[in-house]
Amino acid sequence: MRAIFHSAAFVLLAAIFFLSCNNDAGPSELTLFPVATDEDYMFIDNKGKIVINPQFGEASVHRNGIALVKTSGEKGVWGYIDEKGTYVINAQYKEATVFQEDIAWVVSEGSTPTAINEKGDVLFLAQDARYVRVFSEGLAAYRNNGTEEKARWGFLDKSGNVAIQPQFGFASDFHEGLCCVRNEEDKFGFADKQGTIVINYQFESAGDFSNGHAVVVSNDKYGVIDAAGKYVVNPQYDEITLDGDRILFRQKDKWGWAELNGTITINPQFVSAVPFGNNDLAAVESGNKWGFINRDGTFEINPQFDRAFSFNGDLALVTTGSSYGFVNREGKYVINPQYQKVSYDMIYHIVLGQTEYRAVESDYFDAGAILGVVNLLSPEGFGRETTFGEVAQKYGKEGSDFEDYSSLHEMVEETEISADAFYSFYVAGLAHKLETVQKGSGWFTYNDYNWVFDPAVKPSYYVYRIYLRGQAMGREEKVIDLLKETLNGFEEIENEEGKTEFSNGEQTVQFSYESGRIDILIEFNGVETVVEAP
Repeated sequence: MRAIFHSAAFVLLAAIFFLSCNNDAGPSELTLFPVATDEDYMFIDNKGKIVINPQFGEASVHRNGIALVKTSGEKGVWGYIDEKGTYVINAQYKEATVFQEDIAWVVSEGSTPTAINEKGDVLFLAQDARYVRVFSEGLAAYRNNGTEEKARWGFLDKSGNVAIQPQFGFASDFHEGLCCVRNEEDKFGFADKQGTIVINYQFESAGDFSNGHAVVVSNDKYGVIDAAGKYVVNPQYDEITLDGDRILFRQKDKWGWAELNGTITINPQFVSAVPFGNNDLAAVESGNKWGFINRDGTFEINPQFDRAFSFNGDLALVTTGSSYGFVNREGKYVINPQYQKVSYDMIYHIVLGQTEYRAVESDYFDAGAILGVVNLLSPEGFGRETTFGEVAQKYGKEGSDFEDYSSLHEMVEETEISADAFYSFYVAGLAHKLETVQKGSGWFTYNDYNWVFDPAVKPSYYVYRIYLRGQAMGREEKVIDLLKETLNGFEEIENEEGKTEFSNGEQTVQFSYESGRIDILIEFNGVETVVEAP
């Protein structure tokens, strides 16, 4: 619900609000709240007493007695604590999710996503997963390691086996046995747990099922379908979110509530609104201030806050100015507004019944894939005696494809190696010779010069240019170190330009790099053609 949220926290929630559903059982009532007055997060109780001292760079709420936390500082790592602040799983991970259905995903430095239990025991690895989300109804959505064009989403079961092969352009999580999926034409439909499409691709966007219904978008209008794919609310609203057995809708920039049969129960009149969920009060914005209404649309707590969120038990998070505090059901502060930050995960939990920490990205980079493409001893199969004629033949080039005055010719243009790397390949040297032709007659003659492709000329050197992205970024030296291992019999020699250079007397290989790019120059010693360096 993009229009609902106006602060940084609200905007963050808005990004997932449509594709998420409220927890049908309702979010659990919190006894500890992660908040911060400075940089580090602490945990307070429902009276504002500090229970766990400030020490965390990030923190989730406690679920089943366990909270996900990140140590403070630029190099913070993730671990899990109990309600006393004691680590039950030491902080050691680069990324991590909360526990859901008794399993969490963690990622160590340079590793693939790993499923662990609440004791920290490794259950299995998701080796083919680039991204993976928490389990929902026994299945975890993951995106494979394919390149951007070939990447697809599928599902893993709790044994780590592929339950649904990666085949979708996108997939949400399973709710009520159905999952929203997208095809290559950017149309949305719904699949069952066998991966079968049971509601055809037809929508511009779609949300998760809740209480037998899901929000869909068609022709830029929002409607609601049932589990058979039939409309119960025709696409007619500017925005909708499900709210139990009703809908919260936006029409002409105002929010209101209606029954699924279309009967309006609360007229659209609010600038912004948050669903009731399982509460009897909902936060709404009216006249630039937030208050709380009952299910009849009557204000129980008059608009007076700069922002307001859902009640969790008997407390609601609100803001005055830039500070967060908590009020009771009479609108009186129980915990005064004194905190500059609250955990976004807490907001996800109390408003959506969801979590911010629901997905991880693999940190594994297959540097070996580059070794399968880059051949330092015989670049692209060429050697000392290779000629431009042989280069042209291999790549289907004509003499005119080699520029007259350029010494560097691109033969392979930005070709993908893996999801994290692609490369270009160049041959260097003047592929043309200057031919003199005498023109004119009698006393008036002159020489004309033409550049003519000479297939017998040998390239002076070869260049691989490797581009890194994704998980490969920042790992230029690792790639170079692996490539160096293929240079048996080579010794490092001094290079006045500060580049890394190796030679065996017959061949020279030079490495240089900058962020996201590695250049490798390969020269066969004794080839006489001299050209400018690239």
